[in-house]
This record gives sequence, structure tokens and C-alpha cells, in this order.
Amino acid sequence: MRRRPIFALREAIELSRDLRLILLSNFLWSSGSMLYYFLWPIYVRDLGGTAREIGLLTSLMFLTSALTLIPGGWFADRLERKRLLLVTWVVATPAPVVYALARSWVGLIPGVVIYSFFLGWPAFEAYIAHAAPSERLSRAFALTSAGFSLGAVLSPLAGAALLPSLGIRGLFLISFGLFAASTATLFLISPQPPPRSRSSERGPAGSYLQGLLSALRDRRLGRWWAAFALAALGASAARPFIPAFLEDGYRFSRPAILMASALLALGEVVIAVGLGWVGDRWWRSGALGLSFLCVVLGLGLLLFGGAPGALLAMFLLGGDRVSISLSRALIGSYAPVGTSGALFALYWVIVDGAGAGGPYLGGMLYDSSPPRLFLGASGLVLAALALVVLPPRGGRELVRPSVGASRPEVKEAR
Repeated sequence: MRRRPIFALREAIELSRDLRLILLSNFLWSSGSMLYYFLWPIYVRDLGGTAREIGLLTSLMFLTSALTLIPGGWFADRLERKRLLLVTWVVATPAPVVYALARSWVGLIPGVVIYSFFLGWPAFEAYIAHAAPSERLSRAFALTSAGFSLGAVLSPLAGAALLPSLGIRGLFLISFGLFAASTATLFLISPQPPPRSRSSERGPAGSYLQGLLSALRDRRLGRWWAAFALAALGASAARPFIPAFLEDGYRFSRPAILMASALLALGEVVIAVGLGWVGDRWWRSGALGLSFLCVVLGLGLLLFGGAPGALLAMFLLGGDRVSISLSRALIGSYAPVGTSGALFALYWVIVDGAGAGGPYLGGMLYDSSPPRLFLGASGLVLAALALVVLPPRGGRELVRPSVGASRPEVKEAR
């Protein structure tokens, strides 16, 4: 008998030990990052930056992650994955200390760079894909990512309570402690050497390039690459300016902005559980399309719903991060043995490459017209929705995961 979506909550308990530890690590990291995340753009303005500097620093984050992901994918398929994870987390952990010590927006740049050091992120994705059964792949990605959301539900509320007494620099120091705890948790996971494949007999470089070229030639993946790029461009353009819009447009106080961000995290948890179930039991690309739809509706309500609508908008905008989890599940379901790191690296290079220009463009649009920014972002995400849901003429469409198989079942589109 199929499980109803509400019972998918217990899937987190049924995850393997290593995936539960990853969930806990994500929880601790988010508890640190979400103490300040929604105030970070406003902090940039406090240090003398404008909307353009907010966009510039956010674009630098995407650019740094994209550049480190390129070698990261190759390493993920060739080196022990736990070590790659630990190197990445250790490098990023001191970022809040750098933020706390900054005295101008320029001083934030070193923190931005180390926080965005993503060398081990393809190994992180491949680790989850390898540790999860194929019939639970969407839920494994959605629920381990929901660990991030669970921390983000309570952490902004704690930040709102602590902000008047500690200030944002005090929040940065607490974040550093939580980041260190997150990193320590990853020391407890099991080592995971990359699986061997026939293609690896051609040598490391040949195997890696073969995986990338195979992914680029696949027509189904080609549509998904385009959809991921469009959604990333739209979301990255709008995301950094949502806190500024709440402050400028609706006069939310800074503690209220932190509390509103808890609604975003709560929405991510709820949406992740529901759409993770849909993705595993019904239609993976359809679940991804629904997450894009949540983002479009959220941006619309943020712009036209007034202050009450903005609160509901924050809940729906939780679909942004869920769409990333579901995108990764799609990639994981098609990754050949020994090339999952390459595919995840290509995914993140495309997403972060597209997202690198979004925040800077968003900063220019926000200075001239906030409505134009959010409407343009909605249009890009809506185009991504159409690409993942509507099948190409004569192409093949992902219809239903094939439980117990290594790849999902597909059929010819009419």
C-alpha cells in the first residue's frame, strides 16, 4: 500500500546512519547561517554598500562556487568523498568571523570567497546519491536538505530575540560556533570511496570527460540544463533583495524580517515532504515543476499581496530550495556508475554560472524598479517550469520512478 504524504515525515528517521548525520550537519549549519542570512544584505548597506554592492558580493559567491565545482566534480569520482566534504566545510567555517571583523563592505570579500568554496559539494551530492536506495532518492535529497530547513525555522526566531542585545556581529560569532559543530558532525560519517566503472579504465581524465559529454548529449538532460539555468538566474536575481523589499516596501523591522524568514524555512520543510513523495511515487519532473510554481506564486504575492500576502509569500518561496533538492534527485537518477560526481559538478556549474550574473542584474533593477525585478524573475522561473513539465515533440518524458531500478522509467511522449 502506498504511503500518504503525511507519513513521509518518518522517512527522516528511516534514513541510514550516514544520511541522518548529514541531516544533523545540515541542521547545525543552517542554525548558524540563518541567524544572520536575511539580514546580511542589510548589513552590506550598513557597511556602506548599495544594492549594486549587494548584487556584486552575491555574484562573487556564485562565481567562486562555480570555479571550485569544476575540479570538485573530477575529485568526487576519483577521491575518497568524506575527505572532500571535510576540507570544504573546514574552509568555510570561519566565514562569519570574517564578516564580524569587517568594517566596510570590501572587508566582506574574503568571507564571501571562503564561504563559497564548494570543492567538495559534488562529492556531497554523490555521497547522498550513493548512500540512498534508488526508490527513495527524491526523499533522501529532499529530507537531508530539509535538515537545513528545520534549523532555519527556529534559528531566525532566536536571531530576532538576540539581535537587540548582541547586534549582528554577536550573531556572527554564534554562527561560527554552530558551523564548527556542523563540521565536527561530518567527521562521524563513514568513508565512501567512489565506485569503479568500466569508463574508469580509460583513465581519470577520460572517464570524467566521457561523463560530461554523455550528459551534454542526452536530450532529456539538455532540457533540464536549460531549465535549471533559467530558474537559477531568476531566483538568484530576486533572492538577495527580498529582505530589502520587506524593509523598504513594507517597513518590516529587522527582527520581523528574521521572523519572516522562519516562514520561508517552514514552507521549505512542508513543501519538501510533499513534493519529495510526489517525486518518488508519481512524477519527478512534475514535482520539480510544482516547486517552480510555488516560487512564481510567492514572488507574485510578495509584490502584490501587501504585508499579509508577503507572509504567505515567504512560505511559498520555500519552494526555491526544494527545487534545488528535486533537481539534484533528477540528476542522481540518471547518473551512470562512476560519473555521478561529474554530473553533479556540471549541474552546479550551470546553476551557479547562471546565478552569478543574477544578483548584480537584480541590484541594478532593484535600484530602478523593484516590481520590474520580481516580475522578470517570475517570468524566468515560469519558463523553467514549462521546460521540465512539457515534453519535447518526439522526445522522451520522465513519467514515473521505477521502484527498485537504478534509473526511472521513461516512455515516448505523444
